[in-house]
Amino acid sequence: MDDAEQSLLTGVLVTGDLAVRPVRPIQSSFMNSVIVDLQYQIADDPAHCLQKLARAIIELTGAQSSGVGILDSNQSDNCFKWVAVSGKWKEYEGHSVPCDGSPCGVVYAQQALQLFARPERCFPILRELRPVIAEGMYAPFDGGSAGQGVVWALFHREDLRFDSQDVFMLQELARLAVTACARNRDLAARSP
Repeated sequence: MDDAEQSLLTGVLVTGDLAVRPVRPIQSSFMNSVIVDLQYQIADDPAHCLQKLARAIIELTGAQSSGVGILDSNQSDNCFKWVAVSGKWKEYEGHSVPCDGSPCGVVYAQQALQLFARPERCFPILRELRPVIAEGMYAPFDGGSAGQGVVWALFHREDLRFDSQDVFMLQELARLAVTACARNRDLAARSP
């Protein structure tokens, strides 16, 4: 990334803001029921568990769009394929974004959760997608040979903001994405 690109990234990367934002009350019983339901889904219906995970992101964070992007190294250039998408961006399920030039790529390279404000200012590929992202939170996961990728949650309205409670929930769901990918890999290995 050259200096101009780094300068643009600095303008859209706002992860530090999470430390000073008010935190909404924890709804631990609701969070636990969503997580347990997702764990059952992973065990009982692994073929659909990533879609359920995308819906759980919306349920737990209040995001308007969410998704799971799996690293696809079979392409000539590595990219993330959005294998599960929920919410306002549902129509983009199956869409791919490059590792270079996308929030997914930045987060995966840094292996740390990141928060972006109006990321299309830095990532031209996002300029064609509607509705635009007001704020996007992305968390990486690495299941080794089972699958690597990023889970993400988006707000499209400027008046909505993520907080540190959302960070905890998205990171927990990223850990479950590793389990889901491993279960899918095991299932695929057993298929004739």
